[in-house]
Amino acid sequence: MRGTITTIAALVAVLVWAPAALATIAPTPDSTWQTNGRELAIAVSGSTVYLGGTFTEVEDHTGQTAVRNHVAAFNVSTGAVTSWAPNASGAVRAIVVAGSTV
Repeated sequence: MRGTITTIAALVAVLVWAPAALATIAPTPDSTWQTNGRELAIAVSGSTVYLGGTFTEVEDHTGQTAVRNHVAAFNVSTGAVTSWAPNASGAVRAIVVAGSTV
């Protein structure tokens, strides 16, 4: 009986402590951008990450938006959207970077 009580007490302690340790909420929003559609492709080249998908714009945590039809590029170090905006005419399902060409 004593072993069962000890086991139950340990289990309760873990259940109370574990969610608090795993689920932390930051006091400020992330400064990353999000898309208004799905991302279907990702490629990284140097300090730039390229996204392709079904989105038509990206938005930061302050509500600032930038039109990016189906493709967008972000600076890896800063997270900022770049000026690269080739305006693909439909969903982008794959991205390949070869040298300086996307």
